Amino acid sequence: PAVIGMNLGVLLVSAGASSVFSALMPYPSTRPGDSPFAQPAVQGSGAGLAQTLSMLVALLLSIVPVYVAAQAIIEPTFLGNVWALLLGAVWGVVVFTACIWLGGKIFDRSAPELVALTQTFD
Repeated sequence: PAVIGMNLGVLLVSAGASSVFSALMPYPSTRPGDSPFAQPAVQGSGAGLAQTLSMLVALLLSIVPVYVAAQAIIEPTFLGNVWALLLGAVWGVVVFTACIWLGGKIFDRSAPELVALTQTFD
């Protein structure tokens, strides 16, 4: 149960962080039908920075469920495992919801710029 809670928490935190960064720092991706290994080269797109920052934010926000799950694995008790499962699930849902809300706010604020940016990559 502790590992399931940790994985669920990390998955939801990562999905939430990526939703914020996809609105905050967009960059081009491959077109449908193109090779998935061919990244469009656009100077100054900041793709590496966006991916790195997204990963770091996801790692920082995942510390809580990972720590609680590690404690439940090191000292296995039924209550500790249930606590890790519930905390991971609740933490993930709360962070995911907050990040979706924040990503939506960023998207609403910068929608015209995002549309213009996607047309330059077209």
